[in-house]
Amino acid sequence: QPIQVPGEVLPAGSYVFMQPLPNDPTLVRIFNADQTHLITTIQGIPDYRMETPDKTILQFEERPNGQPEALKAWFYPGYNSGAEFVYPTSTER
Repeated sequence: QPIQVPGEVLPAGSYVFMQPLPNDPTLVRIFNADQTHLITTIQGIPDYRMETPDKTILQFEERPNGQPEALKAWFYPGYNSGAEFVYPTSTER
């Protein structure tokens, strides 16, 4: 199923998430499955887990009807720090 990331909706499929800077787990690049096309680069904010995961963790957040789930956080295996993704909030006037 499609998912939202800040500024993009990723169609159903496979993607590669990379941290281009080893000392900044909040900067994330998303590529297509064979890594031939950079889809987007996202600057997140630090997020932490009490336990270090042994596999990738993707946390999702529900969105209003008609919108795909949003990727809320990403944790890389072996690290208890990861990236939380921040989405703009809409304000009604």
